[in-house]
Amino acid sequence: MASNDKIWQRLALSSTWPFSKTGHERQMRSHRKEDGSVDWKRVNVFVERYKLQRNWRRGYCHVRTFEGHTQAITCIQFDGSRIVSGSHDKTIRVWDMRTNSPWSVITLCGHSGTVRCLHLLDNRLISGSTDRTIKVWDLSINLQWSGIACKVTMVGHEDTVRCVQVWDLPFGSCSKTLRGHRDAVTCISFDQSRLFSGSLDRTIKVWNLSLGNCINTIDWMSSEGHTGVIRCLQADASKLVSAADDRTLKVWSLDTGQRIATLRNHTDGVTCLQFNDFVIVSGSYDRTVKLWDFSVC
Repeated sequence: MASNDKIWQRLALSSTWPFSKTGHERQMRSHRKEDGSVDWKRVNVFVERYKLQRNWRRGYCHVRTFEGHTQAITCIQFDGSRIVSGSHDKTIRVWDMRTNSPWSVITLCGHSGTVRCLHLLDNRLISGSTDRTIKVWDLSINLQWSGIACKVTMVGHEDTVRCVQVWDLPFGSCSKTLRGHRDAVTCISFDQSRLFSGSLDRTIKVWNLSLGNCINTIDWMSSEGHTGVIRCLQADASKLVSAADDRTLKVWSLDTGQRIATLRNHTDGVTCLQFNDFVIVSGSYDRTVKLWDFSVC
């Protein structure tokens, strides 16, 4: 029975080892044979997923540091090969995730103020700044030529552009107002049924979107939460990752609300993060970008 390929397939695809659609496709591409099939037992996709989830739960990861910005990091995005970061130094940097060599960094100059927000989609990057403009960048590049350039500058805002996103809403009305934080809300993330919010009050709240009520509050006293202002957070189907002025990132189980791991490596407050099934990318007031890789331990 231990040699039965179907058993290993069922184990790998069990909800015990949750994977996003993108993460699943990435793993399948790396193990698919020429005929399109996967040898589930020989390559043991299950063991890979088991080790990955174990590393997340124990905080086991390899940390790489990308240095080059001269002031604090304010925003960050990444895809399979690139990290893009914005800073108070008015520049955007595009880093090669495969190396942290200074020669592999592309610096985009054009904003006259702090870069406050980014949105990366394929080779199109959107940036917003305290200079009140939105810029659209083309990041196309190959061995023969580079098409990297600012294609459009959008003007019209009368103050800082703090967030940008590719979006569509059927109605323009407010459906609910959620109240409960004791101070200003600094960041949000949401899925189909829940909204997650962080605040200057150092708590994270989980809200039921359909009812509009708070279903959980994560704080230092009851949940070993953050001791500083919450600056950023992101959730997927099974976990929530948050970061704060206390220099830490924390990973939370959405099933239990319990802290899974606390990650320490930044030397100043963490300002931004993004993650997928395999890595977290974070930026900080310490002027560094860090890649936390859970797939290599």
